[in-house]
Amino acid sequence: MILEPMVREKRNFGGKDSSGCMIGKDIQPHIVRSLKSLDPKPPSKSNKKMSEAIYGSMMMPVPRVWDERVKRMSAVVLDTDQCECKWWSSSPEGKQDVKERIDEFMMRLRYADDDAPIIVVGHSHYWRTVLNKCMAVEAQKGSELAIKVGQLKLGNGGVIYCRLNFDLGRRLIDDFELMFGTELE
Repeated sequence: MILEPMVREKRNFGGKDSSGCMIGKDIQPHIVRSLKSLDPKPPSKSNKKMSEAIYGSMMMPVPRVWDERVKRMSAVVLDTDQCECKWWSSSPEGKQDVKERIDEFMMRLRYADDDAPIIVVGHSHYWRTVLNKCMAVEAQKGSELAIKVGQLKLGNGGVIYCRLNFDLGRRLIDDFELMFGTELE
């Protein structure tokens, strides 16, 4: 898994979505510590009423699903090469800054090592900007969805498939589709 700072949200005045607190090899241990701090602890025997309300009268052990999630995250190999120094912006970014980040990211995708599908996770407003700037004219023609993705944002956890055709220049998204029940907001 490669951490790619070019895909961060556009930094707006007062916004904290794109703020970071860790760089390089410190990122993964921080994620693991954060996950551990979110661990929903089983109710204690001293709070029997709440325990019975949640788990019934038999005090059964709570499955340690959270431990497994933390263990899996700890095992992921993170490539933090692009995040070895401060990767976030402390001040609001202009449209030109975001455009340059998108161009840089598209070049990284173009020259990625593998021809296998690439999955990229990022903020919904970033993806709206990418779609507005990179959607091929032919993909937009007569498409109500193309208009909506340029105006609305993907719902949280939303997934959009995009096919990139680098022969088209900057407007290289020549096909796209909302997936897995993704809705626009």
